[in-house]
Amino acid sequence: MSQDFELRDINTQLQLLKDELIKVLDSPFLSFVELMKINEIGLYVIISDDDILYVGKTTRAGKKRIRELTTDFRSHTFNKKMLVKHLDSLGYTVNKSNIKSTTESKGDVILDVKFKEAQQFVNTEIKKLKFKFYTTEKIQLTNFEHFAIGVLQPLFND
Repeated sequence: MSQDFELRDINTQLQLLKDELIKVLDSPFLSFVELMKINEIGLYVIISDDDILYVGKTTRAGKKRIRELTTDFRSHTFNKKMLVKHLDSLGYTVNKSNIKSTTESKGDVILDVKFKEAQQFVNTEIKKLKFKFYTTEKIQLTNFEHFAIGVLQPLFND
């Protein structure tokens, strides 16, 4: 394979990914209620004000993955990261990799009731955010998700 061919192929793929990402960003904002009505496979972007918080994909048709955004921290990475941030704002230090309702913090334990209140707060806050959803068959979804994360640098994607 010649170097010229490889460069053309890379440029073609980059242009395709770029064009698709522009379509995502140009798509209308959706509320959580509107997002829940989508029954397609695609890429979603979570936005607060002008900040891109998270980029993810749903490879399962139907609402299951989207619904998991506001189920609990064990179901979705974004929910878990939002919960950790909220608990931190309340003065609790939590271990992201081992979070549970009995997480110890400075000698204290987050009581189940407080933990459940924090989880409910996060679920409510997520429902207030803005969303974009884009479905495409032109490109491989996982590659597109990784490209979007790399370019957009969302606050809650690692």
